[in-house]
Amino acid sequence: MFPRVVREPARVPRRLQQALQGLLGGRLPWPAYVFGPAGVGKTCAALLVHDTVPEAFWADAELLAEHAYEQASWPWRFASRANLVIVDEVGCRSRSSEREYLGVKRMADQCHRLGVPVLWVSNLTPEQLRQHFDDRVFSRLCCGTVIPVEGEDQRFSGFPIKSQVPPPEPSR
Repeated sequence: MFPRVVREPARVPRRLQQALQGLLGGRLPWPAYVFGPAGVGKTCAALLVHDTVPEAFWADAELLAEHAYEQASWPWRFASRANLVIVDEVGCRSRSSEREYLGVKRMADQCHRLGVPVLWVSNLTPEQLRQHFDDRVFSRLCCGTVIPVEGEDQRFSGFPIKSQVPPPEPSR
């Protein structure tokens, strides 16, 4: 269920650490929308937050899409009892499907109605999020604290590519 990500605070950019501390300390408003390129530490940071908040619930947008039409299924029940909901991989599909749209919107509405804070994690900028979904989802996800994250892809930092398939030989 959880992504295989090394949970090291050193992999989280300082600005993101400070923003998350502000959210958890009540100094910044919820929901939070964290965005940036792949590999900059967004998911690592979200997992560290998950590990520190009792009764936190983790899901990715794909899981919400899978259960979008099942109102009594376990993701919605778990999220309704959580102290914090974290949704990763928002907008990771090249096009938004009806199920993905409904799952993300439904989670945003449920958490708002119940007063459960949400940490949304995505590679999409807020404007790309608006284009991927629509103004309704955009306003629900970005109405609190928007946190841009920048940096290099840490998955490759200090590590050479482990293996590489040689290119095919030209046909004769």
